[in-house]
Amino acid sequence: MSNPTPFAGDPAAQQALLQLAQVKGQLETLTTLLTANHGALQQRINDLQTANDKRFEALEAHIAIVAQNERGTALRTAMIGAGSGGVAGIISAVASAALRLGHGS
Repeated sequence: MSNPTPFAGDPAAQQALLQLAQVKGQLETLTTLLTANHGALQQRINDLQTANDKRFEALEAHIAIVAQNERGTALRTAMIGAGSGGVAGIISAVASAALRLGHGS
């Protein structure tokens, strides 16, 4: 009967084949672990990207509200300034007219 392995009679060759089989098994395990780790890492990256996108969207909405409020405040300030200027102009005109009337009498 023939031996299925060509190194059946050589113990050193059998030992080398056994060690190669162990290395092969370890490499297959490492490949499986690296693949699983890569999937988990990619999921973590996707989760962080989603979380950051939500944060930026919330910040952009907040900035839009602040900008809108700032425009409203600027318009109100301009209107108050214009109104105050108008009132000051009227007071100045009335005072000037009163002085002219007072000197003309």
